[in-house]
Amino acid sequence: MLVVTDFGHDPDDAIALAYLIEHGHIPQTICVTPGFDTQVEIITGFCSSYGIVPTILRCSSKEEKQYNPGKHRIFRIAAGAKIAHELPHFTDCLVIGPALNMADKIKCDRLFFQGGYSPNSINPLPKFNGIEEAQSFNPCGAKNDFNLLLDSDIPSKYYIGKNVCHGYTKQELKREWSPENKLVRQFFDKLSDDKAMHDVLAAKCMIDIKIGLWERAMPIWHGNKLSTIPTNKDIFTLIGLK
Repeated sequence: MLVVTDFGHDPDDAIALAYLIEHGHIPQTICVTPGFDTQVEIITGFCSSYGIVPTILRCSSKEEKQYNPGKHRIFRIAAGAKIAHELPHFTDCLVIGPALNMADKIKCDRLFFQGGYSPNSINPLPKFNGIEEAQSFNPCGAKNDFNLLLDSDIPSKYYIGKNVCHGYTKQELKREWSPENKLVRQFFDKLSDDKAMHDVLAAKCMIDIKIGLWERAMPIWHGNKLSTIPTNKDIFTLIGLK
């Protein structure tokens, strides 16, 4: 498994990785976007707390300027991760951050991408009333790579729209799971119960695709906003949970 993540920004990346690891899905490689030194240090510390040493790949050599990982500093240790330059073929790839400079490097059987928008959600949320398209941080942060992944020959692609995952909060997650790892639990406990667990839901769908209701539809851009259109390709958009 490959995970592409902007770890150190939104807290749910850390919780999504914890969820994967504690359910026995340990990534062999983690691509950090953009790949600041501090990001590599905190994700190395996070993985060290679980006793795992995945290969780390930086999506970009962008310089670190006024980057503040906030509460993620709890994981920070001196970076000692192996840095990758090439990627093998993976069974699954989970993209929970902008896939900057990664589209031509990712080879996998199934791609799960958190981002995008699903206008056909079966449980519309009040905050999205009257909206048919929306901006989404991950795709907009690497728009060209998003388009290349969309058009790639990856056999199966699954998109988890923000208007569906905004309804999946920490409160919902706590009903079934909370981190066993003491350091991660300390981090988790500081998050408010109404925090949307976007990336955790994407991870859950990758572990068990049957939890979701999917339509054969692909994201389409309207300027810098996303909606979806029907497709005959193997591209599926999450419209709800069973």
